[in-house]
Amino acid sequence: MTIDILCRVVDNFGDIGFVYRLARALTAERDAPSLRLVVDDLASFSRLCPEVDERASCQTVGLWRLVSWDNPGPQGRAEFRLQPPSHVIECYACGRPDWFEDLLFDTRRSDTAFVVNLEYFTCETWARDFHLLPSPTRSARVKKWMFMPGIEEGTGGLVHDAAFDALLDSCADAERRQGIRNLFLRECGACGIFFSVAESQVASRFWVTVFSYEHDFSSVIADLALFSRERPIAVFLAAGRSAPGFRSFWEKAGKPFPLVELPFLAQEDWDRLQCASDFCIVRGEESFARAILAGKPFLWECYPFSSGGQLPKVHAFLAVMERSLPRHAFGPYRDMTLLFNRAGSRIGVEDSGPEVLELPEGVLLEVLRSNLNDSFEKLARKALKQGNLASKVLTLMRNMR
Repeated sequence: MTIDILCRVVDNFGDIGFVYRLARALTAERDAPSLRLVVDDLASFSRLCPEVDERASCQTVGLWRLVSWDNPGPQGRAEFRLQPPSHVIECYACGRPDWFEDLLFDTRRSDTAFVVNLEYFTCETWARDFHLLPSPTRSARVKKWMFMPGIEEGTGGLVHDAAFDALLDSCADAERRQGIRNLFLRECGACGIFFSVAESQVASRFWVTVFSYEHDFSSVIADLALFSRERPIAVFLAAGRSAPGFRSFWEKAGKPFPLVELPFLAQEDWDRLQCASDFCIVRGEESFARAILAGKPFLWECYPFSSGGQLPKVHAFLAVMERSLPRHAFGPYRDMTLLFNRAGSRIGVEDSGPEVLELPEGVLLEVLRSNLNDSFEKLARKALKQGNLASKVLTLMRNMR
């Protein structure tokens, strides 16, 4: 079986990051399919996968064929004409390039083609209702289904492969987790990353990872500074939109804890950091899904649409957390999450308007002081129980009729 995976990069690296992870997981499956990837932003893909040549319209990357969305080139067009698309994964309702559309709906074809619209991950209840629903196309010969990632029963699960499962097992053991930390720090040192304290001291501290959107981080840094008096911490600041602001507020606060500024990390390195950390601040969808599977406490920021368009996702996630966290811990966690997502002044209300609030001092500190590890491990087990998304979507495609 040959599967074509279609991806248009909407924002940053989340979309292509998911596709890269999905492709690797599908290739790791028993009797793995052949994969052809059609991507519109090869430059972003090359940041995650250095084997990708952003200038090549058609190329081989490992075991995959990769073509440019807008310009597959003569070779790419010839290969797709020789073997027209028959099993297609459209990631996030991305649509299809014109040349691909013509091949898929070519009236001269006598076979049936199958398409899966693989949607964004959400905890909203409608995901269960839409999962595996058929979706009409303009031809009876092209059949299409919806596929909804999720952590609730009746959804498609999240992507995780054998390598990631092995990483989770390693981080569950204190000694092996320390080894993963030491390896990560050695690789950081090899990249010339500066540590303000001895590397051996960094490895034994409480690790906090920060990867979010722009904020006034003064209260976050104040709470981390107070927490560091109770338990020494090290903060790992991911490259991206939050990095300059966080560093600036940290400097204004007198550099109250060690801050490790990271370069752009490969997916495998980011996975190791998230799984080896004690608390993560994450954004978007890809890092959100990784944080859930890692089983460590985290603060999630959704994509910041000006209209609050993704706040229903935040509330749906909090409904899951209300069933996972102890009653006394849920209130502070809910308040922290809503305020960090700029949900307005009325805690627990969808969106109270244009007012923008930052996280008040003490909210993050209260969560950090709580022992939430068991609750987040429970959440991870719940997610893992739904199965590997790659396996489930492959089974669906093999059974399509």
